[in-house]
Amino acid sequence: MVQEPEWLIRQLECFDKRTEELVYVKNLPKSDLRLFQIQWDQPENEPMIACFEVTNKQVQFLKSLDPILELNFQEYDYFIGAVTNNWEQTVKDGGFMGLFPPPIDL
Repeated sequence: MVQEPEWLIRQLECFDKRTEELVYVKNLPKSDLRLFQIQWDQPENEPMIACFEVTNKQVQFLKSLDPILELNFQEYDYFIGAVTNNWEQTVKDGGFMGLFPPPIDL
């Protein structure tokens, strides 16, 4: 299991299909990176920092992280990604697996 730094925050982003506007961003609880990699068919060396589209395949996994989560694929598009809540520490640590997630407040 890859130990993720405390400053790394995984997020679920929701976009309106019609307007493409960001509707909300939800922080996800800490979870094993390998579980994300498996759900999105990614290799073990993929840090899952970039945006990855959420499909029906990942719904049960995401609900296991947040049981009250409701997804409406008719009206919204969803993506997961990662941000940092401490840019200085991110730089000091050399990023995560060689990548630097954007600051949470961008």
